[in-house]
Amino acid sequence: MSAVRRESTGPSRPDFAALFTVRECDCGRENCEICEGWQLTPRTADMLHTALKIMADQAFDDIEEHGSEPVEREDGGDWLFFDSLPRITWNQDSGWRRQVARACDDLAGGLIRGDCPVPRNNAEEIVLHLPERP
Repeated sequence: MSAVRRESTGPSRPDFAALFTVRECDCGRENCEICEGWQLTPRTADMLHTALKIMADQAFDDIEEHGSEPVEREDGGDWLFFDSLPRITWNQDSGWRRQVARACDDLAGGLIRGDCPVPRNNAEEIVLHLPERP
């Protein structure tokens, strides 16, 4: 009897449909929290998780490549992540940059636990307000 060997494809994706169930209500009441309230859908949670993991990877790559050197406008695309932050942050050191990268990982980890992405510090707030890059 031969055993079928399954190759690992890496870590399995979180089941965002189970973590962020879509609440539906057809009560028709004017002040129904479920009918009118905002909710994080499974698809949005999945997309946000993916974006946060990519940003964390890019941030850590930038730190490894550039350390504490300032971001310059003339760098011409040498940065993967930190040039997308407001210019006021471009002179921050690698310790500060690690906190921002860690914030991406922390928010992504929260989504895996089923937590809505609510910023708990300035780094998480900055990350959640970044515009989509072209």
